[in-house]
Amino acid sequence: MRTVFVFFILNLLFVFPVYAQDSSGGYSMSYYCSNDFLQKLFNLSCEGVDTSVPAEETPQDPNRSIQLRFFTPPLPTNTPTPTTQPVQTNQNFQNAVFQNAVTSQVDWVYNGQGRCWAAWAQNSCSLIPQEGGGDAGLRDLDGNGGHDILCSKGTGTAQMTTIQNVSSKSFTIACERYACTSCKSADGTVAQCDGTIDPLSTRISEDFTITPGCVATCTINGAYGSCLSNVQQAVPSPKQPTTLPTQKPAPSSTPFPPFVPQAGGASSVRQLNKEVGAFYKMPWQVLEAILKIEGSHVFTLSEKEVIRYQQPGVKVPTNCTPNICSAAGPVQFTTGRDNRGSTRCSGCGLSSCPATWNAYRNAVLEAVSDGRTPNVCNLKDSVYAAGKMLKKNSGTSSSKADWTYNEVWKAAKSYYGSCQSCSGSMPGTGAALACNRLGMTYCDYVWNFYRKNP
Repeated sequence: MRTVFVFFILNLLFVFPVYAQDSSGGYSMSYYCSNDFLQKLFNLSCEGVDTSVPAEETPQDPNRSIQLRFFTPPLPTNTPTPTTQPVQTNQNFQNAVFQNAVTSQVDWVYNGQGRCWAAWAQNSCSLIPQEGGGDAGLRDLDGNGGHDILCSKGTGTAQMTTIQNVSSKSFTIACERYACTSCKSADGTVAQCDGTIDPLSTRISEDFTITPGCVATCTINGAYGSCLSNVQQAVPSPKQPTTLPTQKPAPSSTPFPPFVPQAGGASSVRQLNKEVGAFYKMPWQVLEAILKIEGSHVFTLSEKEVIRYQQPGVKVPTNCTPNICSAAGPVQFTTGRDNRGSTRCSGCGLSSCPATWNAYRNAVLEAVSDGRTPNVCNLKDSVYAAGKMLKKNSGTSSSKADWTYNEVWKAAKSYYGSCQSCSGSMPGTGAALACNRLGMTYCDYVWNFYRKNP
């Protein structure tokens, strides 16, 4: 008995479990050798202690053990798993697309943002597969500060992402699948597939309602889970979220109204946007969406102020001083000099200040001839300049009123500089700042505003 007791104590001293929080916020359990002397004395080893969950190869395996991120303690291995067959969506089309994909990705997307995801690459591409989910903010779907969902965490080799609704509410969420033809990613290491990485990427999306307690999985073949309620039959749909510049017609087919500049100036900001849109043959909604992001203060101006700030030489005082990146005026054109008058813009992390205003400053003179000298802080001058820039960068030379998602995306991206997906953007970057401020990417905000304002 005394010998057994001694070995029992030695075993406790030698090997013990440690729970540690990983970089994603989840918890993992490891076993550590506590005493190197005991290891050598008794020829003991920690080898063979394996607490990892083996990668699953078959998406439809009913015995699949779901390891959900940010869940402590871990879910038991008998957690109910989705056992229904995936929704088969235009299978011939889908098979052709994904068989030729270099990288692929599946996401659970809510309100335009990926919440849970997995991505992987073919053997010809060396990018590392991944499976995980967003931070605390992305797990809060209703904005009340709590965690509404959990996401599966794995190596990505299972090629699926699983979500669990841990709230008391139901949510409509999309299972989105992507196929890319390039071996690229944001950091050059981890697999990723979206419109920012590959403008020719293909996206398939379907909406579901996940009820409280629901556990569901999104795979390339569709979503499955007995608790799912299909909201809209999936079709190959270049829908707006997650910055995928695929083709989708705009909601309106109304022809452009004739260009009629208002004598003395437009009576409202919207009227000015419509005037510029008619002149450049572009949707006014795209221009107004940009203005709402860059200079929302102008929408609080009175009619008298709107007219006044369109007059030659009159400046909108708010945001007229350039910022650290040299941006100034109602639509924040870069001017070549920062807030200190320097041309370097070192506070913005640049070696020289951009000066986009110089390329478009005379746009207003194409429409009016009242002897004005264009100024970046003048409402009329700056909006005309923005309209010309957006039309040029949309890639369309036609005068059609309907812009595709691809055209809106290209115009917005070139204006802001980045529309990287919120799930893949690095903290502190322009893409991340837009996501934090708008709740979606810059391009998605512009597209959503466009299609909701026919």
